[in-house]
Amino acid sequence: ACPCALGLATPTAVLVATSAGARRGLLLRGGDVLEASANVGVVALDKTGTITEGKPRVTGVAATGNAVNADVLRFAAAVEATTTHPLAAAVAAAAAAAGEKTPRAKNAETVPGRGASATVEGKRVFVGEPSWVESAVGAEGGTAAALGAAAAENSEALGGPAAAACSLVCVGVEGEGVIGALALADRVRPGAAASVRRLQDMGMRVVVLSGDRQPAVDAVAFELGLTGADAVAVGGLLPDDKAAFIERLRAEANGKGVAMVGDGINDAPALVAADVGMAVSGGMEATAAAAGVVLLGEGQGGEKYESPGGGVGQAADAIELGRNALGKIRQNLGWALAYNLVGVPVAAGVLLPEYGISLNPAAAGAAMAFSSVAVVTNSLLLKTPGDETVSAARAATAPTSR
Repeated sequence: ACPCALGLATPTAVLVATSAGARRGLLLRGGDVLEASANVGVVALDKTGTITEGKPRVTGVAATGNAVNADVLRFAAAVEATTTHPLAAAVAAAAAAAGEKTPRAKNAETVPGRGASATVEGKRVFVGEPSWVESAVGAEGGTAAALGAAAAENSEALGGPAAAACSLVCVGVEGEGVIGALALADRVRPGAAASVRRLQDMGMRVVVLSGDRQPAVDAVAFELGLTGADAVAVGGLLPDDKAAFIERLRAEANGKGVAMVGDGINDAPALVAADVGMAVSGGMEATAAAAGVVLLGEGQGGEKYESPGGGVGQAADAIELGRNALGKIRQNLGWALAYNLVGVPVAAGVLLPEYGISLNPAAAGAAMAFSSVAVVTNSLLLKTPGDETVSAARAATAPTSR
């Protein structure tokens, strides 16, 4: 026997876990990420594009007396066309549906977490968070709060979500003030609530951090079942605010790790601040670069697998995989250490003088090989999150014999 198995205990489990993760749509950047995932006790979720589908639609429009809905849509679509924000496609689709041609925007600027501005038809137009727009252009046309409330009420009247659940975007023109507002709605991903319950059943504390307005965040948290006295769902956060909140959660976690799950550029600072940053695929490259785990959405390779709940479900998969991998590493180390504590002295002839027991070279070589094979085999038996889902899918698609 020899201590070779000790050297195989960790890398074989890590290799099997990262390969299994890829088949489940989890891109894991090394063994340290697996270890950190296993220690996670708090999971922070971004709202837009992570909990929700990331496919918002305009459900309500309101304009001041000096403007019409068409002006609001046209200006908003022009400015949003210069950004990669999830709301951009929704505004463009609403403008197209209304028959409005989107004018060209120039000199565009983006303020992360707030909005964007550009020169449209010779006017400086600001589109984004209501208070930011109002501070940029003033309230000569109408107050952002009043216009936002009107847009949300229009949404409810048109069969959209309740006013409190809407996200609001205001449109302002320099020298004219706030000219209108848009109400937008995005559906919570199917299975997201079940995935949150799964995280809680695993002992996780789940919080929601978003740059959206507080009523919209509260509505999503309610749909997820985060309604207890200890539930945390915070809106109105800038990128740096999210990172600071993550640091606060880490300080309160009593030695446990904090995972942040997000998809937008606004989430990048929080992903870096977290013990484990998890980026939902389809977001910005900078977000994926800041993350230790990339949630690809569906499995890679021959097996088709998609975790229920999208990024939320895959975050649970990653944490479970990390725990299972760490368990295998401990099993491997325990087995290899115990085996070699017995085998190496016997092979060295410790028992020969007293008991006449020894191992010939062939037996010692076989024992050495057995210890290594046992470690590798144990690693290959790693339980992968979603095995039951894949098995069920195979059974459902298997041809039946007549």
